[in-house]
Amino acid sequence: MLKKIVFSIILIVSACGYGITGDNPKDWALGVVIGEPTGISLKYWHSENVGFALSTAWTVSEPMTKLYLHFDYLKHNYKIFDVKEFTGKLPLYYGVGFIANTESTAVRQTSKFGLRIPIGVEYIFKEIPFDFFAEICPGFILSPSTEITLGTGLGIRFFF
Repeated sequence: MLKKIVFSIILIVSACGYGITGDNPKDWALGVVIGEPTGISLKYWHSENVGFALSTAWTVSEPMTKLYLHFDYLKHNYKIFDVKEFTGKLPLYYGVGFIANTESTAVRQTSKFGLRIPIGVEYIFKEIPFDFFAEICPGFILSPSTEITLGTGLGIRFFF
């Protein structure tokens, strides 16, 4: 099951990268996110207003191993917050995403899949290649049973 999840995420990220010319060196950002879950964050800017975000987190502690992945399509609105006193940008972002997580013990493995609705703000520095972000993400697990989730995160990413 874990192999299927990893393969699915690789396929999605590859599809997002189809046709990327690499002309803009700041199309990609990599960093960390702290919250629920805590892990690694990767973002691809398709345009100034559209981005794709992928995060992964894991826990390896006896007797359980956990893996969490999400992939989001994000729209950015720069008109909500006026930050004239700063040189950077502060868009509000929102979108829809896919959640996959698995928990494994020596006895059993449980996998869950669903949707999430990320809503957040992101400060994009003008002078340095970093951004900070904060988000809240209500989610809906659809399989193997239905449940409502709430994810949160604070993070920093480096543009490359």
